[in-house]
Amino acid sequence: MKKIVLALGLAFCLAAAASAEDDGKLTIAEHQFIEQHLKPLPWRWGPGEVALADRIQQVFEKVRSFKGDTVAREAYRKGFKDRLPSPELRRKAFAMMVAICAADGEVAESELAMLDAFGPGYLAIAQDEVARTAQAVLQAMGLGAQQ
Repeated sequence: MKKIVLALGLAFCLAAAASAEDDGKLTIAEHQFIEQHLKPLPWRWGPGEVALADRIQQVFEKVRSFKGDTVAREAYRKGFKDRLPSPELRRKAFAMMVAICAADGEVAESELAMLDAFGPGYLAIAQDEVARTAQAVLQAMGLGAQQ
C-alpha cells in the first residue's frame, strides 16, 4: 500500500508540475478531483489537509524555481522513474496523471503533449502502453478517445 500511495503522490506532483508550467493553476474540476481522490490518502509526509497543502505548495515552488532553467528542470524530471522503480507503479502514477488532467472533462492539447512526453521520457513507459493507459483512463471517466 505504501508504494501505491507514493505513486499517487508522485502522480499528483507530476500533474501539478505540468500545470504550473502552463499557467500555475488547477481548474476547479481538477482541484475537486484532488480533494475527492487524493486528500484522503495517508500521505508519507504527514496526515491531514495542512500537510498536503504544504506539499502542494512546495511542489509548485520547486517547479516555478526552474523557470528558464531547462537543465535543472530536466534533471528533476529524469529522477521520476528512479523514485518509482517498478513499471507497475510508474503506470499507476501515469494513470493518475491522466485522470487529474481529464478531471475537468477534457484533456487540453498542452496536457496531451505533457502526457506524451512524461510517459516514455520520464517514467520509462513504452509509447504504446502510454496510449493504452490513457485510453483506458479516459474511457473509465466517460470521456472516450481523446488521444
